[in-house]
Amino acid sequence: RYGGKQVITFVICVALSIATLTALNSFRRDVHGSLIDEARDLQGGDIIIHAHQPISDELQRTVDNLVQDSRLQQQKTFEFYTVALSEGKDSSLLSGIKAVESVYPFYGNITLASGRQLGEVLESGKVVVAQEVLDRLNLAIGARLIIGDIAFTIADVVVFESMRPVSFLSFGPLIFIPL
Repeated sequence: RYGGKQVITFVICVALSIATLTALNSFRRDVHGSLIDEARDLQGGDIIIHAHQPISDELQRTVDNLVQDSRLQQQKTFEFYTVALSEGKDSSLLSGIKAVESVYPFYGNITLASGRQLGEVLESGKVVVAQEVLDRLNLAIGARLIIGDIAFTIADVVVFESMRPVSFLSFGPLIFIPL
């Protein structure tokens, strides 16, 4: 009888706590569901074997056997950072290089400015670059770009890559080269 205000305060606190817990649980469930739904597109495949050195012969044999039994498909992708130069070597840019096979990616998509598929554009001697490469090196499609000792022709520009958001730390714009 004497604690009427305290009871009302207690009931309001309990109600707010329940509402907050329900909202947070719903948010967590939605984020988790979205990540699971988009996992293939974000990763570009179902299973990723990531190594900083050659994988063991035993693991490679296991993967090769699964491919041979048609239980999975395999594609190799190599990523590293290096300096890309304009043809006149008057400007340079630290870039992320992604060497891919023609079927890359298994899942997700890469949208090019031309509207063509990455596998159609990437061929020996050609590269596909992020718009930032063109902007920072003052180049255009058809220009030559030097990576290491090899001069490549810029064939197209990446507009969107579904796998890119996974890389939270990027040291430079991406350049796709044929494996």
